[in-house]
Amino acid sequence: MKKRFMEVLAGAGVVLNALSGELPVVQDVDVVVAGGSSAAVAAAVAAKEAGATVFLAAPRPYLGEDLAGTLRLAREPGDDESHPLYRAIFDGRRAVRGSWPFTYTYDAAPDKTHPDEKHTVLSDGAFGDSARQSVQFPSNVTVSVDLGIECDIAGVVLSTYLRERKNSSLSTGTLKSIGFRTAAMEVSASRDGKTWTSIGFTDKPAVRGTTNNGILSVPFSGKWRHLRVRVLKDAAYPRQLLGELRVLKGDSAVAGLIDRTTPFIVKRTLDEALLSAGVPYLTGAVPCGVLKDADGRVCGIVIADRSGRQAIRAKTVIDATSRGRIARLAGVESSAFKTGPRTFSRV
Repeated sequence: MKKRFMEVLAGAGVVLNALSGELPVVQDVDVVVAGGSSAAVAAAVAAKEAGATVFLAAPRPYLGEDLAGTLRLAREPGDDESHPLYRAIFDGRRAVRGSWPFTYTYDAAPDKTHPDEKHTVLSDGAFGDSARQSVQFPSNVTVSVDLGIECDIAGVVLSTYLRERKNSSLSTGTLKSIGFRTAAMEVSASRDGKTWTSIGFTDKPAVRGTTNNGILSVPFSGKWRHLRVRVLKDAAYPRQLLGELRVLKGDSAVAGLIDRTTPFIVKRTLDEALLSAGVPYLTGAVPCGVLKDADGRVCGIVIADRSGRQAIRAKTVIDATSRGRIARLAGVESSAFKTGPRTFSRV
């Protein structure tokens, strides 16, 4: 669906005059965050926790450009060590975290079109092909997981497939959902397989960019052997496709904060922060313009990626780009760059 906006375009770093044009609107949210730094992620999560619908557009093909991209990976004096994102980035346990192997059963038989005869599809590490790497159910299902022994667990992550497709009925003129979508996940845990403890619930599947997968995450801590993962199908869709289930390790061998992290930990931590908060985002999305309403007020941004130029409409725009690109495109005054020689040192 396309909308017509008054748009400020940028070409070769120069802001052109406003002109009318058609762009596909890929998101319509309360808050859009332009930028992929740790500050951008923190702002997006805070906005989501405040109750807003949020979308983040990162110009680089990864998150953490201010840390991973510049190799600023060491803790520095004066850092705010109380921020949860900071503590997660420098959490010593993340350096050894992976996922536990397990066996599992279902309380319902999968559809024959997407079977799981050997009970390996959810634990083989393969995800991405909905036709070959998924298990299909026409209703809710409970996955019973056995880790073999009590393990230190940090959470459960379920990757599902998403196809939001509707078909119009000629007889009634109504729209009917014909795709597939998982709506929620509930996790319970037990040490002996008899006494169960309710652990957590989420009904906010995070969608990674514009891909066709939704990720449900329930973080928790403790030593358990058995898990029950109750997966709830979206009532508006006739089926759900499950792809991969991960039981995260909570290895406590390295306690406290480490002095230096790695680019991979930075990127993974910021990814997980957005996914856990339920904030959809898109990497490789370069901000190239702003949207303005009839009164000249900023009402969104324009991004350019492999799909071309697209519009994101929003009530609030947060400019978290490294050089204030959105603010400049919106006409905010900025001081001129002072030319001349500069002194620098290498470490």
